[in-house]
Amino acid sequence: MAQTVLATQLDATARDFLSIKAGLIDYIKDARPNDFTDFTESQLGLAIIELVAWGIANNAFYQDRYANEAYITTAQQRRNLVLLARLVGYVPALATSASVNLRVDTSTLSVVTGDTFVIPAGSKMSAAGGIVFETLAAVTLVCTAGSTKTFTVDGGAATTTPEFSVVQGESKSDTSTGTGDPFKEFLLSQFPVISDSIDLYVGGLPTDPGAVKWKEVESLVLGDPDNVDNQQIYQVIIDENDQATVRTGDDVTGAIIAAGVTVHATYRTGGGAKGNVAAGAISTNAGATKNGTTSVSLKVSNLVAATGGQDRESVDSIRFFAPLNAKVHNTAVTLNDYFVLSNGYSDGSSGSIVKAGVIADPTDGLSNVVTVYVW
Repeated sequence: MAQTVLATQLDATARDFLSIKAGLIDYIKDARPNDFTDFTESQLGLAIIELVAWGIANNAFYQDRYANEAYITTAQQRRNLVLLARLVGYVPALATSASVNLRVDTSTLSVVTGDTFVIPAGSKMSAAGGIVFETLAAVTLVCTAGSTKTFTVDGGAATTTPEFSVVQGESKSDTSTGTGDPFKEFLLSQFPVISDSIDLYVGGLPTDPGAVKWKEVESLVLGDPDNVDNQQIYQVIIDENDQATVRTGDDVTGAIIAAGVTVHATYRTGGGAKGNVAAGAISTNAGATKNGTTSVSLKVSNLVAATGGQDRESVDSIRFFAPLNAKVHNTAVTLNDYFVLSNGYSDGSSGSIVKAGVIADPTDGLSNVVTVYVW
């Protein structure tokens, strides 16, 4: 009785080109020993084998990538990590802005008591390397004694070395109109957006009498816990490039913006560790108005290094903290819970928490009260 010999089985676990090619050759030698016998590199048949092996290896590579990118513990691409983190309510931290005080050189100023200098909000001053800093609010300097050139800054104590604060980044704004559609999305044109810098005005520009500033919420579905009507709220969605989309509601959770109504968004872009410039990196002129009529330039410089600038959250940090944040669910009980929640804090002008500690206070008689110290 003739015995049937099974051909060599292909190794389904082979993923690389050389292993797949060797497996195909072994299979052909066993399954077709008389049909194909010349496996030299110059033969067309071997070229076909290599082409098939390349196709299988390439397909295996993408299958592995698809599988890896579907799980937060193995995903590598930032876009996929951001989307997976969003599923568990985790928002990766955006870049924060560095800030620094600029000292005004008053030695060459010609002043008398009562002279007032106003530096407008949004005044931009560049550091070495083109890194832009700006004033977030108008700065008012008042000369309190022309003989000694002492000044107050925004009503503070008089000093001969007046200083004011600037923050790295640039103010931007976009204007659009409502369409009357539910869950309308407005894509902000400039990025990367700085953490917590977006404000939305509906009905006009911020200076218009009819404009209403809406409130940002973490989720339109959850609404606003302080507003039972859940109206005049919006949600911000950040993509892998730190570009923001503002989403409004459906008249159930969040109001619909009627067709033709002006929608105006203000925000800031920039941020990052690059803003932590060294002392003396800013040496420029700040435009000001003297006594409400005359345009002047004030020489300013930073005597200390800027601080607080921090880059956006890394992919490794997202991969580590997103699952932990889902377990904590915004409730701190253990020390590890405080550690996770403090990591998620980010402020556009103050930066992020570097270290945090929790100490229970046994003297107040309340077992569930703790003091949180942050740096």
